[in-house]
Amino acid sequence: MTDDFYDLLEISPDASQDEIKDAYREQVRVYHPDLNDDDRARAQFTAVKTAYDILGDPVERQAYDRLGHEDYVAKRTSGLPSPDVWRSDESDETADGTELSYSESKTASASTSSSSSAAAGSAASGSAAA
Repeated sequence: MTDDFYDLLEISPDASQDEIKDAYREQVRVYHPDLNDDDRARAQFTAVKTAYDILGDPVERQAYDRLGHEDYVAKRTSGLPSPDVWRSDESDETADGTELSYSESKTASASTSSSSSAAAGSAASGSAAA
């Protein structure tokens, strides 16, 4: 696992917008599910796309730099794919030995609420048809 979105795109924190775009395009060629048969490709691609969406937008990038990776992901995104899905063959520990994790609570609650909404919507349409 990577330390942050800069590490994920393999760029320095002071990279220009053009460097971010070039790095994103390189990573897409590696992780796009249509080009990569790995079971983790979809999760990897989602993480790369999220990194580009955030770092490619100057306002979001400034917020990301100000908050730091963990706080930004927890507060400003709906979570990233679970680390066990994203894991590469490399070690998923940081240099200080701590394992990285991402907030899944928002993702889980979002999927629960959307399935509840769908059930409520189908019940409402069923009663309207009767």
